[in-house]
Amino acid sequence: MISDPGRPSELAKHVLRLCLPKGFRADALLGDLHEEYLQKEAEDGRLAASFWYWRTSLGLGGRFLLERATHDRRHRGMSPFDHDPSLLSRVSPNRGSPLDSFLSDLRHAVRGLCSRPLHTAVAVLTLAVGLGAVTAIFGVVNGVLLLPLPYPGPDALFFLEERNAQDPSLSPSFPNFLDWRERNGSFQEMAAFGDVKMTLTEQGDPAQLEGWVASASLFPLLGAEAALGRTFLEEEDRLGANLAVLLSHDLWKERFEGDPEVLGRSITLSGTPWTVVGVMGPDFSFPPPSARFAFSGSDFWVPIGPVSGHWSQHRDLHPGITVLGRLKEEMTADQARLDMELIAQTLENAYPDTNTGQRVSVRAVQEVTVEDVRAPIWILQAAAGFLLFIACLNVASLQLARATDRIRELAVRSSLGASQSHPMRFVMLETVFLSLVGGGLGLGLAYGAQELYGFASNTLGSRVDRMD
Repeated sequence: MISDPGRPSELAKHVLRLCLPKGFRADALLGDLHEEYLQKEAEDGRLAASFWYWRTSLGLGGRFLLERATHDRRHRGMSPFDHDPSLLSRVSPNRGSPLDSFLSDLRHAVRGLCSRPLHTAVAVLTLAVGLGAVTAIFGVVNGVLLLPLPYPGPDALFFLEERNAQDPSLSPSFPNFLDWRERNGSFQEMAAFGDVKMTLTEQGDPAQLEGWVASASLFPLLGAEAALGRTFLEEEDRLGANLAVLLSHDLWKERFEGDPEVLGRSITLSGTPWTVVGVMGPDFSFPPPSARFAFSGSDFWVPIGPVSGHWSQHRDLHPGITVLGRLKEEMTADQARLDMELIAQTLENAYPDTNTGQRVSVRAVQEVTVEDVRAPIWILQAAAGFLLFIACLNVASLQLARATDRIRELAVRSSLGASQSHPMRFVMLETVFLSLVGGGLGLGLAYGAQELYGFASNTLGSRVDRMD
């Protein structure tokens, strides 16, 4: 049964010749089978190649015998399946259910890929790099440009700034902010906020904290509530009011060990006692990350009123605050801009020494927070897409070269009775399998890249803080 190396079984050849019809080009078929046998012997060994050769010879011979019997009985007006319908399934090895055919092709495709590990590894890694880059960059695009801000009604949030002929983006003066909030008819509420740094000198070693001074109206405007205690009251947002402070969830956990008894406690910030009135939830972060702010997030918040004594006396003083407004439901952004333009003209007439030429810019928060990174991120996404395109071209070239090498194998399959669509289906299975493996590995690379970016950002951020 097992032939000599490099030579298929002579008995199998003889059996196949006996089954072939007269006039059939037996040498051509046997030559194709012999070449396929040599390839199988080189890949799978002599035993497997001999078994394949016997199975193919018997299957092909049985098919020719079946066709000859069909031809003879058709001339006598009878089909060979009239008496035994199972004859076809017993004689022909290529008949079966579609699922059996699919599973057989899939197993052969996987074996074929495993038999050429270098080709498979290059194709999979090429796809993984391209898909991983596109996925990782799209994660940034989605998180920064596409997802809405994490506040209720984010489309109604707008930043308001002063502008003039010399400076298109100017921090509002505190008296102008108070007039805007009182006179406008377009916004449900306005709030001012600005960054501040203070030193905490208790609960361990002294630590410099990054925080924000903010109007009491900021938290209701954002739809935010304290997880423990409360936010600021209006009476705490005035000159001479008791000094209140809100702690972030992280600061509460790290410096106060999550103690709920911290409410009402007095803590010292830059030498001044402040009373803790609440702790914000772990998911609250304001302002959103943007190049326009010194930092995002916060360790604490204090009311802006008690610290605005010097600001409130000078309209020509621009202390670095930002004004946030929530648009009324029935108003549009253009109507709000027109409303604020009229208010600016009124203030110009009332205070010509400080407000001449001063106008108001009204811009969506989503637009402002991404304006500095929108173009670079889209450029990165386009570059990643081009990289994926090149990767697909390389894999297509590899698959085309492999298909050229397999023309003889596919010809033998066709001679064994495979349908015309079978070669295409077989090649598609290999391609789909490569794509799935490459895509899975690409997702893993994208996830790892994002985790590495997060780790690097945290590490570099902590180092910068220590340098400061």
